[in-house]
Amino acid sequence: MRNSINESLNEVNKSVREVSNILTSTNLKLDATNNKIDTVNTNLDKINETSKETNNKLDQLINKNTDSNGQPTDLTATNQKLDELNKTAKESKGLLQDIKDFFTQPFTPPSDDSKVSAENLEIDQNVTEQNYVSWGSSCPPDVNVPVNLMGQSSTLTLSWQPWCQLLATIRWAIIAAAYFAAAYIILGMR
Repeated sequence: MRNSINESLNEVNKSVREVSNILTSTNLKLDATNNKIDTVNTNLDKINETSKETNNKLDQLINKNTDSNGQPTDLTATNQKLDELNKTAKESKGLLQDIKDFFTQPFTPPSDDSKVSAENLEIDQNVTEQNYVSWGSSCPPDVNVPVNLMGQSSTLTLSWQPWCQLLATIRWAIIAAAYFAAAYIILGMR
């Protein structure tokens, strides 16, 4: 019993190391992505500067431009749109920075001190005595299909009983196959 627990714990530790290696390669890919994000941030800064320059020019136009009545042209709505664009650009830059920070945080795998000692494990023996899952079976009722052929009507009865008997016979094989499939999933085998 202790050997099987130790083997299971060794397999878990091996899986943790494999995941750590995969995360290291993923972090390398994320570094490349972060470089691209930095480029995008630089472009957003340029867009922000250009928007500020455009705002300044529009402010100058507001002061100089007049409509056909001699009244100054109202560009307040345009300025509000440009302010919204600047705000959106800043928010996008902040969001991209948050994503970059999230992905650049170093991964710290658990230390080897986190291994569980098999001597400290206590297994409750009553677990196997309780019936957590009950397996009941029943067969659906027969299906009556009305058939009308050349003026003659009749009822065709389809029985599920042969299928129920077959599945009841191979029930344990299906359950065993499900257990093996679950074990393969848990162990990460293909």
